[in-house]
Amino acid sequence: MTINPADLFAGGGEMGAIMRSTDWSRTKLGPVEHWPKSLRTMLGVILGSRFPMLLWWGPDLLHLYNDAYRPILRDKRPASLAAPAAQVWAEVWEVAGPMARSVQEGGPATWTEDLQLFFTSGKMAEETYFTFSYSPVPGDDGRVGGLLNTVFETTAKVQSERQIRMLHDLSARAADAKSEDEAYRIAIEVLSANELDLPFALLYVLEEKADDARLAGVSGWKEYEGPAKLAQVSIGGNGSTAHWPLAEVMRTGRELVIDDLAGRFGALPTGRWKRSEALAEIDRAKTAFFSNVSHDRDCGRIHPGGRRQRSGRGQRVMNSATNRSCAARLHRLGTSPRLGRRWAAAARTVQPRCRPSTRSRRPGRLHRTG
Repeated sequence: MTINPADLFAGGGEMGAIMRSTDWSRTKLGPVEHWPKSLRTMLGVILGSRFPMLLWWGPDLLHLYNDAYRPILRDKRPASLAAPAAQVWAEVWEVAGPMARSVQEGGPATWTEDLQLFFTSGKMAEETYFTFSYSPVPGDDGRVGGLLNTVFETTAKVQSERQIRMLHDLSARAADAKSEDEAYRIAIEVLSANELDLPFALLYVLEEKADDARLAGVSGWKEYEGPAKLAQVSIGGNGSTAHWPLAEVMRTGRELVIDDLAGRFGALPTGRWKRSEALAEIDRAKTAFFSNVSHDRDCGRIHPGGRRQRSGRGQRVMNSATNRSCAARLHRLGTSPRLGRRWAAAARTVQPRCRPSTRSRRPGRLHRTG
């Protein structure tokens, strides 16, 4: 039977146009004339949907997807079209693979909510969260011919909720402070609890008429000693590039982007936020959990931020750092909502082994709020 690709891929927006122009005979799916009716029918469904949908077809789970799904692929497209799922999602396949195979082998559809995954985007690992379901798609012979992946990215929601919890904790615990020094300690403790967003924090105290800011608290850089963690930082306004430019932030009252961290401070620690063997071990622990359920469910983006507040005794200038693109929950597995608690037991025996990042550092930011 002769099938016109223009009819098969009618509509479908940009992906429909891409599929019409693709020489399918050069892919593992082969010429469209040989495609089973079930594949053609299901492909029409996903191309016509405005919800992110991915169709995995055949034993190798070859990729076919609609326009709404494309942003999820990051820089994996267009090479991902008709490519095996294990190849496209190699960095997360130890988690996703067993779930997909369980459905492929006749198991029930899966449902996963706010699952933390680390995607490789360029040279960096990106922290992401997804709610998704794998459902079987029958082939012409009645057996499972493929899988339908309906998915919604929840990264922004999960990260926002996490940051709101941190701000809530900071506000709630601030009332417990009986002195300035205790307030500094509480602030550092709260920031330390959110390692995914704040791999390090430096808290500096500025007395009213002093020319120096004194380091009053440290999180994440306990072992580091170097020019980026001075006990005293000059705020004399001399424009020195040897330390954090607190004077400039205080003078302008605005966020300051620092894009010369390596030149300013030299090599800086990036903490444990590099995808390495430790994350692979955690993935294997999660794989064991999900397998059981299915049969029964510049790595250091340094972002110094600041706050300057007045108090009875003086002013406080806070430097902190954020890193969302390359973060891993290594020793706080059980604290993530929903799924985290469920596979914490399986992952508890994992001993993290982290290696430092060799990526160049990302620009930093300093803030001042009056």
